[in-house]
Amino acid sequence: MPLGPEIIHSVINPIKRLTGAIHVYWGDFFAVPRSEWDPEHLVEGPYDVAKTLALFEQSNRLYPAPAHPDFTQELPRKLLPTRAKKTQRRQRAKR
Repeated sequence: MPLGPEIIHSVINPIKRLTGAIHVYWGDFFAVPRSEWDPEHLVEGPYDVAKTLALFEQSNRLYPAPAHPDFTQELPRKLLPTRAKKTQRRQRAKR
């Protein structure tokens, strides 16, 4: 769903599990002037790439990825590509 250039949105995670989001931007993300919302002071300010990268690094340290994440276990069967369905069937057969 395209939000448009003037849309401000926020995201809240309603569950006690780490989640993620995918954003798709057209063109050069860093060449276009952007702003971000300060949730503590409720003001808009210039987008700070260094601050965002530091937050990602901090999150990566706090929440390390599991050795072999298997996200297909959480997807409904109809949404999985055929190859993933075959892999799931083989894994179930091994159990």
